[in-house]
Amino acid sequence: MTADQNDGFSGETRPDDRGRDPLGIMGWTIGGKYKVNRHIGGGGFGEVYEGFNVNLPEQRLVMKFFKRVQSRDKFAKEAKILCLLDHPNICRVIDFLPDEGALVIPYIEGKDGAKILRESGPLPEELYLRVARDLTSALAFAHKQRVAHRDIKPGNILIDNNNHVYLIDFGIAKEVGEAATRTAYQALTPQFAAPERQSGDLQYDPFLSDVYELGVTLFNFATNNMPYRNPANPNFREWGGIATENLSPDLLQILRKATHPDPSARFKSVEDMAETFAGLKQVYGGKKTGRKVLIPVIALIVIAVGIAGYLKRDTIAELFGKKTTPVATVTQPAPVDTMRTADADQPKDSATIPVTKPKDVAPMENKTKDRTTAADTKPQTKDTSKTVTRKQPDAAGVKPDITQKPPETPKEEKPQSPPKPTEVALKVSVIPGDGAELRIDNTAVTPERYTRIKPGSHTVAIVHRDYPVYRDEFTVTDDTAVISFDLNREFAQTPLVDLKLVPLPATELLTLSFALNGRAREFDDLSDIQLKRLAGEWQIDVALNPKPGADNLAAMVDSLVTFPFGGGPHLVVTGNSGTMDFGVFAEKGLHTIPLIVFWSER
Repeated sequence: MTADQNDGFSGETRPDDRGRDPLGIMGWTIGGKYKVNRHIGGGGFGEVYEGFNVNLPEQRLVMKFFKRVQSRDKFAKEAKILCLLDHPNICRVIDFLPDEGALVIPYIEGKDGAKILRESGPLPEELYLRVARDLTSALAFAHKQRVAHRDIKPGNILIDNNNHVYLIDFGIAKEVGEAATRTAYQALTPQFAAPERQSGDLQYDPFLSDVYELGVTLFNFATNNMPYRNPANPNFREWGGIATENLSPDLLQILRKATHPDPSARFKSVEDMAETFAGLKQVYGGKKTGRKVLIPVIALIVIAVGIAGYLKRDTIAELFGKKTTPVATVTQPAPVDTMRTADADQPKDSATIPVTKPKDVAPMENKTKDRTTAADTKPQTKDTSKTVTRKQPDAAGVKPDITQKPPETPKEEKPQSPPKPTEVALKVSVIPGDGAELRIDNTAVTPERYTRIKPGSHTVAIVHRDYPVYRDEFTVTDDTAVISFDLNREFAQTPLVDLKLVPLPATELLTLSFALNGRAREFDDLSDIQLKRLAGEWQIDVALNPKPGADNLAAMVDSLVTFPFGGGPHLVVTGNSGTMDFGVFAEKGLHTIPLIVFWSER
């Protein structure tokens, strides 16, 4: 195990950890034969050092030291479990030193899966098949020994420089059938844990939950993505998404079955899953390009164009069983009366209308003159109401004259009302006003100050340090001046919920800062933290800081997870900040909400 790898506790070692000596043991000899060389990382449960056997200097080793007395049992259990798992793809235990509180394992030169994904993206096909087959083989062997891993993720998989695969960190593994009582509040990684574990089900099958976690991990290795948008409450109809477009159909079938939210729909065992991967031939290439279809289509089009140029129109029409009547080309516009007659006499359902050139058409001037004389012999006054008098072309094709009507005297228009304003000066009042942040249409606005806004419907969001986030819609008219939102009235009937904050792992070396909608409280005693707040949506920010004397301890919040007693909604926030809606608990009659703060060392 190297400084670039997972430390077996939480997260990977960071470059700035090198050179540190948090336990002050560099150069010591541990257990009478293990020389401590350098610090290579740390986590929530302990520190990790590199060393060697003084009797075998060439044997590079990793020593994992627990920090607190309550972790001694954890290390003893991990040593016992790993001694049962003699498999080439499981990192074995070399020694366990109870007095020094250390676990000795081999040093592996390579990287963990999480680091590989960050640096290179999805695994190449050959490496993917090796990882999938080795992991299913290792886990199937562990299950035969009645040991469930319960924390499978890319960060707990090491790949050495020869592409040999190791499954590590059995720190929260469970020897199924042992007398230990199950507990719903076990350390887990929410993004990879099976939904039945995240819901707090005490009767879950740990072997089937391992199948799920292994399926999510292998999905991650193939796509660098997750199969579900909401891992805490996975919806199978939303499985995969566009991330799966490049996966082969056979791999898709395996991963769908392994990551099904319903345990009964998954593989019955990891051994069954291993058999399917043994026969898998192709990992990628699932999305077809259509290039093979496009080339013949282009060839057919080229052939058709050549035939059309060679054959006459009538010949082509005969090939399709139709005869097309030639259509005469009219170079001069037909007289008005003749055109109307042609349109009236033509059948409506005819696709091709034969047009014949009119015969012996008299000049338009003569026809107009005869029509006027026949209509009325009385002297006529010149009609100025006609808009346009257009002379039709004569038989010789002379361009007609166009006489435009003189401009009419404009009518007197009625006075129009002034146009409505395009923007209104609006002031928004929030009660109580102290500690309120206001956003209109996702744009920050200062309460009690005028702002320009267009008339119409708008959305408002108010974040107040004493109330849940308030969201609503309002309408602005052309005479709107002030709009008021009274949060006291809006939340008058909202019930309270009791938040119980539980840092995991437990620690006495840190203080916790917990902020709701920007209002923070500091807690020195992390053993019993309770807060009462109105049910609703809250913005949460959490920070862990070292107490005096523990300056070397740098903590990082990994996730915030709710585990309500007796089941109920399950919310997850990745990292140390996000939004949770506690109103969904009140709707189900739940008013006590354990909020787990998972953390690790930087």
